[in-house]
Amino acid sequence: MRESSATVAAPRRGQLSFRRFLRRLGQVPPDTQEGATVLPSTLSETIQALNPRAVHGLSESILTTVPFLQTMEEAQIPGLSLRYCMVHDEFGPAGFLALSVVSLEGSQVDAKHPGTEQKILLGGHPLVWGSQFCSFRDPEPAPTVMASLAGAVYRIRKLEGISASLLNNFTEDDLARLKVCEEYGYVRFPSPRGAHLAIEPEWRSFSDYMESLPVRGRKTAREERRAFEKAGLAVETARPTPLAAELCELYARSPSSNPCISSFRQSIGLTPAFFCAAEQYLRDEFRLAVVRKDGRLAAFLAAIEDRGGQRGANRLLVLLAGAENQLDAEHHLRANLLHWLVEEAIRGEFAGLEADPDATGLDASRGAAIQPLYCLIRHQKPAADLLTRIIYECLIDPQGPCPRKAKPS
Repeated sequence: MRESSATVAAPRRGQLSFRRFLRRLGQVPPDTQEGATVLPSTLSETIQALNPRAVHGLSESILTTVPFLQTMEEAQIPGLSLRYCMVHDEFGPAGFLALSVVSLEGSQVDAKHPGTEQKILLGGHPLVWGSQFCSFRDPEPAPTVMASLAGAVYRIRKLEGISASLLNNFTEDDLARLKVCEEYGYVRFPSPRGAHLAIEPEWRSFSDYMESLPVRGRKTAREERRAFEKAGLAVETARPTPLAAELCELYARSPSSNPCISSFRQSIGLTPAFFCAAEQYLRDEFRLAVVRKDGRLAAFLAAIEDRGGQRGANRLLVLLAGAENQLDAEHHLRANLLHWLVEEAIRGEFAGLEADPDATGLDASRGAAIQPLYCLIRHQKPAADLLTRIIYECLIDPQGPCPRKAKPS
């Protein structure tokens, strides 16, 4: 009887938390001026329609450069398309925003609603971890620039019948300059944390990194490497194009500790065209490492160089990772791919590397600083939209029980 009571209590707690989320999301300020625009702005569905020099001048990260965005466009992922906005003031281009329109069939969100289509407007791209989808000319963008970007997002939502927009993965530093978004109906929530590993200047080899770890972390890393090498495995660098189909299949099969994220990942999916475009446009800035077992692809990690100079971070950013679940458990494939990435960061004299801890295992035991992250959500009818549940389960409470599956008995 006690086990039955505990089983019932957890979903109820999840339901209460979800209801509090809905109430807060519905509390939009009555004086919201979301649709107002005060500066000239250009909307486009392809990055080639914008002035490449203007885009380059505003880019704070490789994630908002023309080559990267061309890669994402040519990935041709079903149910996903990109939108861009550039705002101009009297001095020229002042702000840039990259967005994704994601269309999900009702069956992908809730089995009880097949045949319906749900749309969400995302900042950046759903397959890329990180928040660098907006960039500004000035460190502190003027309120008029922010107002114009908010107005552009409103116009896209209104024209395409989208009720929800989500800006994700902001650090506390980002929130300071984006606080104005809350005046336009956006509500702030905490989201799953990120991880940043600072590469110390005195590190000259992987051994130096190992010596910096706490005793327990150092012992774990050595055991992972021994198990990996004992199995006769090795990390190899590879070209993405010849492996494109295998990489997509492995990514779709790769489990996540959050089942909601796994479901969302599979509904979006990857295409071989993404890896082909990455090699064509990003070239050496796109790094791919793989592990093979008996000639078959068993794990991979894809990262991108982000050398932004004075305007951005000098870092390696993990984009995608995947591994066979059983082989990963036996031979620590992800951990050894992460070791390879640390070596690459040291060799390339990067200031740090950033990754999704859930996908890579980068955490405090491996020397990383765990960063609290936040998201901004704007929703016109949160209680009526099935996508509200996906947003909640993937971002707000990813470790909690799924509200739609809560059926007390």
